[in-house]
Amino acid sequence: MKYEYKTFKDWGRDIASFVRAIRSAHGLSSGTKRKIVWKSFLQWAYLMLAFAGGFALLIGFFPIKESVEYGFWGGILHGTMLPGNLFLKAFWWKRLLFAPHHTAAYCYSYYYCLGMYIVFIVFYNALQTLAHHCKREVAKARMLKEEAETGPVEEWTPTEAGSVDQETLDEKLNRLAHPDFKTEINKRKVKIFVSSTFQDLQKERDHLMTQTFPKMSGVARERKVSLIPVDLRWGVTEQEAHTGKVVEYCLKEIDNSVPFFIGIVGERYGWCPGEEELQKNKALGERYRWIGDDFHKGLSVTEIEIQYGVLRRQDRMDAAFYFTGTDEVEDEMLKDSRVYRLREKIAIDERFPVHYFSTVEELGEKVEKDLTTFLDKYFPKETLTGAARYRHEQLMRTLALRDCYIERPEQQQALDTFARDGDRWVLVVDGAAGSGRTTLLANWCATKGEEVMLHIASYCNGCYTLLDDLKECRQADNEDKGMKILVMARRNEVEEGDIDTLVQIAEKTGTKFILSGHVSATEAENCPAGAQILHLPYPDRELRSQYIDRYLEPFGKKLSDEQKARLLDAPALHNMLTLKTVLDELVVFGKFEQLDSRIEYYTGATDETEVMDRYLTSLEQRYGRRKIDKMMSRMALSRKGLDPTWLDEDVPTRAIHGVEVVEGRMAVGNEILLKAIEKRYLTDEKKRRRIQKMLRFFAVDDD
Repeated sequence: MKYEYKTFKDWGRDIASFVRAIRSAHGLSSGTKRKIVWKSFLQWAYLMLAFAGGFALLIGFFPIKESVEYGFWGGILHGTMLPGNLFLKAFWWKRLLFAPHHTAAYCYSYYYCLGMYIVFIVFYNALQTLAHHCKREVAKARMLKEEAETGPVEEWTPTEAGSVDQETLDEKLNRLAHPDFKTEINKRKVKIFVSSTFQDLQKERDHLMTQTFPKMSGVARERKVSLIPVDLRWGVTEQEAHTGKVVEYCLKEIDNSVPFFIGIVGERYGWCPGEEELQKNKALGERYRWIGDDFHKGLSVTEIEIQYGVLRRQDRMDAAFYFTGTDEVEDEMLKDSRVYRLREKIAIDERFPVHYFSTVEELGEKVEKDLTTFLDKYFPKETLTGAARYRHEQLMRTLALRDCYIERPEQQQALDTFARDGDRWVLVVDGAAGSGRTTLLANWCATKGEEVMLHIASYCNGCYTLLDDLKECRQADNEDKGMKILVMARRNEVEEGDIDTLVQIAEKTGTKFILSGHVSATEAENCPAGAQILHLPYPDRELRSQYIDRYLEPFGKKLSDEQKARLLDAPALHNMLTLKTVLDELVVFGKFEQLDSRIEYYTGATDETEVMDRYLTSLEQRYGRRKIDKMMSRMALSRKGLDPTWLDEDVPTRAIHGVEVVEGRMAVGNEILLKAIEKRYLTDEKKRRRIQKMLRFFAVDDD
């Protein structure tokens, strides 16, 4: 337990809190009062025993000697350490407690220090400990008394949540967070619901969304897991809010996030919905029959979320709570007594950890530690080498591509036809960057089993050639004995002679190749007989509309029809790379009233490069221009990426859109982002040469 003793005023406040704690027991039985005081006394006794043991260790090597005459400083030492001497005397009865030979100064300092110890240590710690435990026990006893008078609070069960349509047994098991059940965890997705009031904790939420969660997303991606924070500062449209769907939407997202929950409690209690919400949305009362009682009691949305999501559940939950301030918050320091009552309810339930924080950085560190514990519990870190590491990196690159895929039947049919065609050896999927080539191939390969091997090539400033990709695939081909088709995606430019090379290799090995990239007009005209070119246009408006909805859905967010139309009509966002970048930015944006202006900021860009330039501006505002300039410039000029030790730890590099992992190194894997970096940071030729020279000097790049 952590204490900070500063002034006499603080000591007086602690004494007063003890008196208030005893008075707050009014109305409880005398037996309950005696039990509270006796339990608190035992806690204090254990604490004092620990103090005495600590003093004994300190004084054990400095016994009082009969032959020495002690003075002023000896009296201070012996008087302060008397509890330790008493403890040791129980084992060595000949040990002296008071020096036989001493001066008058020794006596004065000895008894003075002994008295100060009794008054300011024993008495004060006794009051502090008694006050702390009395308040906790009184709160617990009061809750039990209220339940005895009004009846216990109705516990949540999966069947109760689905009272309109009774859940089947399979649906019930699917809700429970257990590794053996088919939950989101088994899909390697970790959805974390974040509950708190909005107005007073904006900075805390912003820090989590822009710093902590992006950093932990990189850690989760290394374990082949998608980390999805659910921050509902925006997501419910105004039309849905007017029809009373806010509370229902929050409760549904809590169910979708089981078993992960994070609660942040500040000094505001938050919005308390009235019973009129049931009139606006009758389905809310039918689905959650207990919600009417919570509205009648005047509970806030934040407390309803905490009660429903954690405290009332009997399922196994992985939750953590974070309180502002120190670990000993006094009644008068909280302006709203309802906040104090909510904190007490959380603290009494000892199933979940409770942390206190004073700064947003401290909050981020504690959340990061808890999230790491959650990941270690379900997805332990693995050490991979060789082919296993290659497959791991390939899976990391395809993880996000499979989540929000919108089917393109015509192109998928063309791929199926090529796989069956015995006269064609090579298929080139031709399209510009952002047309969805890699996403199409990744999802098509997922349906084909072991006969198809997917290799997502590294862009990395264009330094990897076709032969580099073939060599990398051959090193990992030992386990793919049944492979018939090798798919190499994510090549931005098909170089001259690549198609002819693949046709020759295919005819000799009997393995078909699918290659994606932009094909020049010359290459298209000179396409050999054994090859075929499939032209892939940008997704149409309907596909992009479905993509926006599907991408935002896991985060619990939804755009209005007008907001979505502005994204769809923006010419620079017809490109899927820029559209995904903007959606990533909107997910971490936390001010509902400024959401329209944020959308306007990106839709006002004239082309794809300007969208990425504005994205870099947002990163600079978030992390600092100097850090982003240095990091992006180095990655853009490095031939095969940078070791993470070269990057700033304060910037969650792996969460930046367009940055990928290449053989354990961080590299720019987005052609459009690379152009924006070149235009923004690398127009000075002297700066370019200086960075390249530094990278070569430290052997970051091989010549």
